Amino acid sequence: MGPVDPGRNDPGQYDLHFWLDYFQRTHCDAACLSAGGCVAYYPTKIPMHYRSQWMKDTDPFGDLVAGCRR
Repeated sequence: MGPVDPGRNDPGQYDLHFWLDYFQRTHCDAACLSAGGCVAYYPTKIPMHYRSQWMKDTDPFGDLVAGCRR
């Protein structure tokens, strides 16, 4: 299993292709992806659950989920 638990500023800096390649190279059958905690790493409309300010117009969690499903 490959865990990814980004820090608050990672959504604007992480390398999606590195992680997807890492999962493939290490033959991960599963991945534990963090969607956030006190801030969200996905576009949320939940009141008082704010998006990470480093995300800009991206969806890091959604991109990782989509990449893992391929």
